[in-house]
Amino acid sequence: MRGWAALAAWLACACAGMPVTRVLDGPPGVDGTLELADGQIAVSPAGGPLGVFLSLFPESFHPYVHGGVVAVERDGAVVYHAMGVPRPHLEGPPTDATGGGVFRTPLADYVAMQGTVHLFQPPPGVDGERVAAFARARYRAGTPFDPYFDSTDRARLYCTEFVAAALEAGGGGPYPVSPNRRNRSLAVVREWLKVDARGAIQADTLVAGARPLATLSARDSAPQARLRRAWTAELHRRFGADQRIGYLFEWTGIRLRFRPDVLAFRERALALADAAPPPDQAAADAAVRALADDLFGPLPEAPRVAAAGPRCPSC
Repeated sequence: MRGWAALAAWLACACAGMPVTRVLDGPPGVDGTLELADGQIAVSPAGGPLGVFLSLFPESFHPYVHGGVVAVERDGAVVYHAMGVPRPHLEGPPTDATGGGVFRTPLADYVAMQGTVHLFQPPPGVDGERVAAFARARYRAGTPFDPYFDSTDRARLYCTEFVAAALEAGGGGPYPVSPNRRNRSLAVVREWLKVDARGAIQADTLVAGARPLATLSARDSAPQARLRRAWTAELHRRFGADQRIGYLFEWTGIRLRFRPDVLAFRERALALADAAPPPDQAAADAAVRALADDLFGPLPEAPRVAAAGPRCPSC
């Protein structure tokens, strides 16, 4: 699994019936090869409603919301990652009914599940084999998922906390908790969900200073990936202190959904790739900000992303 062409072909055919994986950014180096190894880190940007919801919590925008540890084993490259699994419940917050734990997922399946994955070498000074050994041990031990995002409790782990603990086992860290933004609506929701108010470890801090290997996507082209990131960043920018979660999302049963005008904004943003694909992330950010100004008005005159409509009564 040392050749880049071989890796790309394997990713494309390893998941029958799943989206074909695109290589958005190839590996560095003269020969264009990528060697997968124990302890490499996989991070993913926000894709669906839950990821965007979580991206709103920190005070500053963070481009990634999920992370995992790569390991190369007899059956190929896999990703160990902590993930919650919602379970049916009749009352109380959904976090009380969330199960899950540490999963072992083939890399191709993981890319298809996450949509887009950025691969990094372990940060400098971190022993990748020890990182992977920690991940395997927590998987075999059946470590449960932490739906309350308590970074002080290592008996159960949320996704980025799992990666942080693995990197610390390899000699890295410690990795700080990023404080939550001051927003009354988010505070009400956090209290209802029983999520730790102190904040959470953010995925981009796990790969700070690490060498990027490649970006893989089963969902977007390179311009679309830049525009999707810009769209998520613009939602974060516009979600000021007076905003409410109900302006962006609606809750149906155990599922979080975008409101129609937020979905329309996303589709308009991604469509910019067909008209004039932005050459880099800065151009994508500028194009999406201009689109948001056109749709909703420039800040600070019209800070709300979503038009007036049904709002979350408890937020």
